[in-house]
Amino acid sequence: MSYRVLGFSLAHDASVCILTDGKLEYWGKEERYTREKRDKQPFIAIDKALAAAKGPIDCAVMQSPTHSIVVSDVFRCYICKKAKLDPDHQWIDFTGEHHMAHAFNAYNNSGMGEALCVVIDRDGSQIWDPNDEPVAIDDFGNTSALHIGRECESVYLMKQPQVCKPLYKSFWMNNPANVRSKGNEKAGWLQVMKKLQSRYLGSEISISSGFGITKVYESATTMIGEGPLENGKTMGLAAYGEEKNYPPLFNGSTPIDQYFTHEGFTVMVASQKYPILDKVTKQNYKPYADWAYHVQTETQKATNHIVQKWVAKTGIKDVILTGGYALNVVTNGYLIENNPDVNFYFEPNADDTGNALGAALAIYKMNSMDTDVHRLTDTFYHSMEEDNPLLVKGEPSSAKEIAQLLANGRSIAIYDGNPEAGPRALGHRSILFDPRKADSRDKLNLIKKREWYRPFAGIILEEHFYEYFETMGVTSSPNMTINFKALQRAKDECPGIIHVDGTCRMQTVSEGFLRDVLVEFDMLTGTPVLFNTSFNLAGEALVHTKEDALETLGDSMLDYVYFVQDNSLVR
Repeated sequence: MSYRVLGFSLAHDASVCILTDGKLEYWGKEERYTREKRDKQPFIAIDKALAAAKGPIDCAVMQSPTHSIVVSDVFRCYICKKAKLDPDHQWIDFTGEHHMAHAFNAYNNSGMGEALCVVIDRDGSQIWDPNDEPVAIDDFGNTSALHIGRECESVYLMKQPQVCKPLYKSFWMNNPANVRSKGNEKAGWLQVMKKLQSRYLGSEISISSGFGITKVYESATTMIGEGPLENGKTMGLAAYGEEKNYPPLFNGSTPIDQYFTHEGFTVMVASQKYPILDKVTKQNYKPYADWAYHVQTETQKATNHIVQKWVAKTGIKDVILTGGYALNVVTNGYLIENNPDVNFYFEPNADDTGNALGAALAIYKMNSMDTDVHRLTDTFYHSMEEDNPLLVKGEPSSAKEIAQLLANGRSIAIYDGNPEAGPRALGHRSILFDPRKADSRDKLNLIKKREWYRPFAGIILEEHFYEYFETMGVTSSPNMTINFKALQRAKDECPGIIHVDGTCRMQTVSEGFLRDVLVEFDMLTGTPVLFNTSFNLAGEALVHTKEDALETLGDSMLDYVYFVQDNSLVR
């Protein structure tokens, strides 16, 4: 008899999955249904999952980095009633293991055997004041007290089928005065450390005041007026900065806290307090870009410190990186370049997008004898309704005609089957453009309605990858998780995708419709490279349905949408 687990994640990027005997049966992200980017409450996705289930649900698992008794009760009642579950025996609250959910998802997809999984994430599970009376089974879970800190970095030893052993746990903590210890702050910190050491027995524990690697990075993001989930903008701006005489921000991987203040994450840079920007312009950007460059440099060094320390300690050279910071493609390239003897896997859905799957996998693996690896081989697993009533009326086309339009300077969005599950568009919901002119980026920024300083990604026929980029020994990059330095040929032939620092986030292509277009474009122009950016406008969720695609076409300066399955080109 099959065992079916429904997993769902709350907080930002909420998603829902169904696993049947460890295999993915359904996955959906709430924002794609509501069109509210990073939607937190997955009620629609839950309804769609239950409607799509091919049998009864045996267990429901809730994952969230934060705990709210009210929210937990609402979802427990809602799901248990709809799925006919016993809330006392078929409901699992996985809120205390946010980083573990990240780790299980990434490890399963890596295909590795024994491996180290490094999780770097701004706000993992909450830590609670050990002096408060708990209202649940432990001091770090369900309590009426305010949390005093969060997970920020973890290292796990991973082995099939279910080993996930924490080797290192790092926590950022609020002001130590908030740890109530009868007026003795030092004693309060010691109590927290003892609780953590008893919970993570045998693990190395680190605590710091207020900041982890990702929150240090966020200091630059806050300065340019963006929220904590927009660190990708900082990564783009960093390329416009240069090294200044700023102080080091880490001792190894531990933040040196005195260089930050906690009120609104105001940053003191070179003894000067810079105001938070409303908008980054070509006139005001320079000091902000310099600080962005500094936090990029310092955080990638801190990440590398963790990797090298635990590779040396364990002798394990298969390393997985996940958590929100693992979407930093610049750091990922830095890690490869500085650790040539390490085999890296960077999870493409490293942010909270993948945590419904991670929690469901953790529960399934811990409660079954299944030793098989049910690896997801691509990111095109977001569920779609089989019968879409919308018939798209356009002109028949082909990969050859699409390539010709691109060579003529037209912008074309591709709508191909199931959309990508994560934040990277990899050809199923992509906007393509000719990269051969330096002003191509400015034109696409107008179409996308996004900031002038942000870079674009590129796609290339896999067999030509080494001719255009310093590949650092990487032969394939299908998930666009790594930044590569451009060779002179790339700078000459496709300057539109090369960022100001001479790099590009690249996707190598070896199959599918995207390959057909690249082959035709190469035959026409002699360049096997194209622009590739996500099919959405700034601030919007990725296009999901045909209706979304046509609406985006109408709301932008985009020239065409090509619906692959319908063989229909719409202008």
